[in-house]
Amino acid sequence: PVTWLLCTFVADEQLRLALDSCLEQTFTDFELVVVANGPSAEHVADVVRGWVGSDPRVRIFVTEVRHLIFSLSLGLHHARGQLIARMDSDDLSKSDRLERQVTFMRQHPEIAVLGTAYEIIDAEGRSQQVVQLPTTDREIRRALLRGNPICHPSVMFRRRAVLDAGGYLGGLHAEDYDLWVRL
Repeated sequence: PVTWLLCTFVADEQLRLALDSCLEQTFTDFELVVVANGPSAEHVADVVRGWVGSDPRVRIFVTEVRHLIFSLSLGLHHARGQLIARMDSDDLSKSDRLERQVTFMRQHPEIAVLGTAYEIIDAEGRSQQVVQLPTTDREIRRALLRGNPICHPSVMFRRRAVLDAGGYLGGLHAEDYDLWVRL
């Protein structure tokens, strides 16, 4: 199976919509690991439990530590899937995201991290801009010298490759960039 990995310290409407977009995928062999973190983690977890009911695909973990790197590592530790799909609590995924990414990863076993372009939408869900990112290994490596060319909440990666690289180790705002550079 695939593991969605989503970390959050708030339980708001954006989170509910993000969870719905994870659960309403055309590819159905997945689990959703939610790491509720920070001082309100128990409350956030209770709200999420209320939204998802007894859906066996959803596993919720709680930590008072609010640092994203810790939460990502905790979620990665508990993930059962060999492919990890990252998701942020204020983002949405199209319903065929997992299907398309799993197909690509199965066809390209040499790929450790698969990123995507992404769409910026307004509060009503209308497209404002599509952001295209580098797509080849060479372009990505070159772009890494200037900044982060991989949109973290759009990626799917191989759990083993990330664990072999040491997992998430980056700083406060560089959890993903540090990982991409090491990979």
